[in-house]
Amino acid sequence: MTREHLEIRGLGLINIRDVFGVSAIGKPKQIELVIEVKKWTDVAEVERLGLDRHEEEIFGVKITKFVLPVSAGRNLSTLIETAVRIHLLRDSGFEAAKILIEKHSAMLKSV
Repeated sequence: MTREHLEIRGLGLINIRDVFGVSAIGKPKQIELVIEVKKWTDVAEVERLGLDRHEEEIFGVKITKFVLPVSAGRNLSTLIETAVRIHLLRDSGFEAAKILIEKHSAMLKSV
């Protein structure tokens, strides 16, 4: 009965298909990425290079996790979209940070 419905506090119950169109409704999917959004001041250590991989276990399944520190003026939708794209690239074997470090190391060896 509740399929396609969502409660938005302050707005009430909505039918997602009616509000956002049929393309907003999809079949069940497997969760592949966890994005935790935290206040910048609450994050003890901020990932700078993107080399460390973090995981969260949900119902016994380990899932890739990003912790995004946010503050006023940061575009949350852009940060989340970028995190998803980075995750997809990593899954396909492309890691920009590792490539840059390899290039830098090679350059230092040639000097």
